[in-house]
Amino acid sequence: LFRSISCHVAVLKNRSGYRTRFMCRFFACTSDTLRLLATADNSKMTVTFQETSSLREGDNAAKLPKMLVPAILLGLTYANCCVPSTLIVFTAERIAEEPGFEKRSVSLCQSFFWIGFAAGSLLVMPLLDRFGRLWPLLSMQTVGLVAALVSCQAATPTIYGAAIFVMGFTLGPLGFVAYLLLQESVPSSFRTTATAALNVSWSIWIILIATVSELVENPTLSWRSETMLWYLPLVALALITPFNVSESPEFVSAAQPECAVYGSVEDQQRPLLPVAQLDWHTMLATILCWTACSVGYYGISYSAGSLSPNRYLNMGLMGVIDLVCYAVAKPLIDMHGTVKVQLFSFSGAASALLLCSFLPPGSWIMMTAALVGRFFLDVAFTTIYLLLLDCFPVDVRSGAMGIANVAARLFSAAAPLLALLPPSTSCLVFGLLSLAAASATQVLSRSLKQ
Repeated sequence: LFRSISCHVAVLKNRSGYRTRFMCRFFACTSDTLRLLATADNSKMTVTFQETSSLREGDNAAKLPKMLVPAILLGLTYANCCVPSTLIVFTAERIAEEPGFEKRSVSLCQSFFWIGFAAGSLLVMPLLDRFGRLWPLLSMQTVGLVAALVSCQAATPTIYGAAIFVMGFTLGPLGFVAYLLLQESVPSSFRTTATAALNVSWSIWIILIATVSELVENPTLSWRSETMLWYLPLVALALITPFNVSESPEFVSAAQPECAVYGSVEDQQRPLLPVAQLDWHTMLATILCWTACSVGYYGISYSAGSLSPNRYLNMGLMGVIDLVCYAVAKPLIDMHGTVKVQLFSFSGAASALLLCSFLPPGSWIMMTAALVGRFFLDVAFTTIYLLLLDCFPVDVRSGAMGIANVAARLFSAAAPLLALLPPSTSCLVFGLLSLAAASATQVLSRSLKQ
């Protein structure tokens, strides 16, 4: 009876949003209680709400160990997404020595990765709000690996650039899909820890790439073979993930209302791309923060060979800075809050990178200033993800992430080309972007208070 009433209420007031959902849940809960009392044995009719709550808490505690394997797999997937944008720092010169290639064409092809990243963020990420997180993640893994294989066999810059574009379209947003799926699969109290752990794994992978690339530097090992070897872990993950990772619980909960009739009305009125519901003041501020982080972070990486003579040591130091920063980001956020930490981080990055633009190129003092700027950008990279989760509801969250990525990755397409300029010029650009992002963080702060 109560379920029937709830469905009728949902049909009559299907535009009432939260009130309808509350009433639907109330009637459903009441009917479940009556059914329990009607079918229970007389000796067991002393069940209380407190006992029921304790049972639910026990179920959640029992599920915690089961979250470990999916979290590890998603974390490794996230970490491996740094390969397309990091490995090129060490293989670019060898690719440029191939017949038909040159340094400028290799940099231009790498820009196609970020253009593809932007296109994937625009077209794929908003669809996750409609079709879920898991199966798009698996599809992007598969297509991206095929494109990586094609890039290793490319004989002309045209084919190589097209393969790099497809890799950007799939493997670029893949890390964000893995991040979103992991964050929505763990309790909200663990989100800061999960973000820090993901970023630490990213840093460890960068250090590993820099170390191995220097140790195995051998003329007999072609860049094609080296690239294929670095994508083997992602192949293994693509084979293991379908059997160990489930769909996002938050997405499943949002996509399956408590009663069938209400669900059908909701599904009919739900837009395919629900980005029209976004607060665009918050969205524009988020875009600016993401752009400053992306352009500054990857721009410093591509300029590793110009900041000091040893690019392998430079990238290794950047990886160490990333690792230390991501490890200390969580306690900083816990003590001072996400907004304050992000505001301080962008301000610090702006100061360090603007100072870097006035220092002599190729000197260790310039490298030190760049590492300080990198440190603050790493902290901001942690906070921008957390603020996105706080500023946007679940039904538009991946759409907001996709839009932020579009702008950030389009501007990041200039990062490989900025590496061809003197580091003083590129660091000036990175510093000004960080300064603008500090102002945008204040807009996000006001949005959260509202």
